[in-house]
Amino acid sequence: VPGFVDAHVHFPQTRILGSASGPLLPWLERSVFPEEARFAEARYAAAVAWEFCEQLVRHGTTCAAIYSSSHPIAAELLFAELERRGLRGTVGLTLMDRGAPPGLLLAAEPALAACEALVERWHGRDDGRLRFCVTPRFALSCTPALLRGAGALAERHALPVQTHLAENHDEISATARAFPGTADYLEVYEAHGLCGPRSLFAHCIHLSEGAWDRVAGHGAAVAHCPDSNFFLGSGCMPLCAPTSRGVRVGLGTDVG
Repeated sequence: VPGFVDAHVHFPQTRILGSASGPLLPWLERSVFPEEARFAEARYAAAVAWEFCEQLVRHGTTCAAIYSSSHPIAAELLFAELERRGLRGTVGLTLMDRGAPPGLLLAAEPALAACEALVERWHGRDDGRLRFCVTPRFALSCTPALLRGAGALAERHALPVQTHLAENHDEISATARAFPGTADYLEVYEAHGLCGPRSLFAHCIHLSEGAWDRVAGHGAAVAHCPDSNFFLGSGCMPLCAPTSRGVRVGLGTDVG
């Protein structure tokens, strides 16, 4: 039988699975960010990379779109473990230069340089099973300069893009305040060159009808994560909205 494909999973959340601590933004602050900070240490990142890939195999998942942490060493070690196992992975260095603790922030210039190095070393490796994916965590974690650089990087190398979109009402309001010149959340990504047929948007719970039309027009895809959406109380994505427009939809565990 074919293996499962996980369209949205966070490698650094492997050890905090099920740690409920409130809705999305407080959960990131209380549970996710402190754990992700530990991935600056190579030995820790390598140990969790082994555990993560072991769990993929045990659950029959042979292909995944994966968010690493913001630490280049963690992404490097994850790629190496995926290659050792023969798994197919689309992996991104999670881009964050604001909105998180200092230990997780990486400024635009070194972050984009790290991405270039990872592209050169890993993109297309293992007979194409491994791919690098441009991965802004979400609009709130990135300055406009980093988003522009991410869009340019994706265009330059024809790379896939993955990020979060319209998951939580507080997140949407905060994004509107952070990007006052844009009409809605999706336009933030459109304005920075991050929307197209290689884009994969996670959650998409609270999109307007017009935004759904634009997602379809860009040929973008959606990672639908129902378990996560209910776990964090984010809401229920109307599945008919993308499917009725011919938008590609994949299922994601969003592991934490």
